[in-house]
Amino acid sequence: MEEFYIENDDFFGDNISDIEKKQKEKEERKGKNTYKNNNNINNENKLNKRQKTRLNEKKKKEEIKLEHKNQVQNMTKEEKDIFYQKLRDEKKQLKENLKQALSSDFIIVFDLDFNSSMGFNEIKSLIIQLGYCYSINKKNKNKISFYLTNYDGFIKEELEKMGSKSWYSHFEKEQFYNIEKLIKLNKEFIYLTPDSNEELNEVSKDKIYIIGGLVDKPVIKDKTLLRISQINNLDFIKEKGIKIKSAKLPLFKYLNNIANPILNLNTVVEILSNYMDMDIKDWKKAIELSIPQRNLKKE
Repeated sequence: MEEFYIENDDFFGDNISDIEKKQKEKEERKGKNTYKNNNNINNENKLNKRQKTRLNEKKKKEEIKLEHKNQVQNMTKEEKDIFYQKLRDEKKQLKENLKQALSSDFIIVFDLDFNSSMGFNEIKSLIIQLGYCYSINKKNKNKISFYLTNYDGFIKEELEKMGSKSWYSHFEKEQFYNIEKLIKLNKEFIYLTPDSNEELNEVSKDKIYIIGGLVDKPVIKDKTLLRISQINNLDFIKEKGIKIKSAKLPLFKYLNNIANPILNLNTVVEILSNYMDMDIKDWKKAIELSIPQRNLKKE
């Protein structure tokens, strides 16, 4: 019988057996014999953050598959055919919806020109966050047209391992300010950074939002503002009359328990998307829906 289920378009490559195999080899190299098949909880605690995420994603897919099997267990052949066809149609519709993002007026640019400011682990974290950003387009109403600029080298290689070749996004080797199709839109460029003195008042399709692809630990203050200043001082930018403005999310304005305003890329995108999807715009709700507990003060 054909087995069919809607996948979550997982952007991680390893499956559970790969992760467990790697963990087992690691333990054996250390001369330990603590890896037991009947000790899954302890094993999962030993996995790093990325491996745990992969494991959880795989488990979710397996749970969905099992759920579908249970649903069709007592169905007739005709009922099963209808059920599986519905799943195919849903997956096809999801794909069509994602395609719409390519021509969306809601544009977010990822400026990936900070490689020299990050170490290996920071770049790996950035790549995972970009994967989460793409996943947001699977559930939002207003699809986001993502531009990944300065897309080359290690980041490109790693994202392609995660399946980025099948993403409905724009991949550009050039800097965002050199991309003619963006310039010709005659939209205002807003570079989002927590270091800005200006707060973002609204999210509009009349503007292009830029997010720096920078994961810095420890945080390098004003790094993005320096980048904006350098771009604005380029002669050809001045000649074209382009002005990159900066803004920060109004976190402190709407929440009084913010402990850390430094957010992951996907959290920033989620907040923008939440706001855009609301019929009655509400910054407080848009932020509360997505901000992690680690960024809030402990009660």
